[in-house]
Amino acid sequence: MDARTRRHTTDLQNRPDEEVSVTTTTLVDTGQIQIWCGLDVGKEEHHACALDAAGTKLFDKPLPQDETRLREVFGKLLAHGRVLVIVDQPNTVGALPVAVARDAGCDVAYLSGLAMR
Repeated sequence: MDARTRRHTTDLQNRPDEEVSVTTTTLVDTGQIQIWCGLDVGKEEHHACALDAAGTKLFDKPLPQDETRLREVFGKLLAHGRVLVIVDQPNTVGALPVAVARDAGCDVAYLSGLAMR
C-alpha cells in the first residue's frame, strides 16, 4: 500500500459519519459502442441527444430530472445496442442521470464543459 492509499484509507476511517464519494476510472472500448448519448445536465431538466454509429439521431429532447423517465429513455436506447452516456456534470445535479444510466446497463463518461469548447 503506497502513502497515498494509506492516507485515503486513514481519512475514511477517521470520518465514518461523513458521506464519502469514490470515483473509479474504467476505460471503455469505444469500438464496442453502438449508441452515443450526450446529456447536458440541468437542475430541473436535462437535454439528451443520442446518435447511432452511422450518425442517425435516435433521441433529441429535454428530459425531466425524473428516474422513471430516465430509465425509460435509457431502456429504449439500450434496445439498439451498447450505450455510452456522456455527461457534463457527473456530481450534484448530474448524480441521478449517472446513477440511473449505470444501473440500466449503460457505460457513462464525463466530458467537462471546458473540453467541449
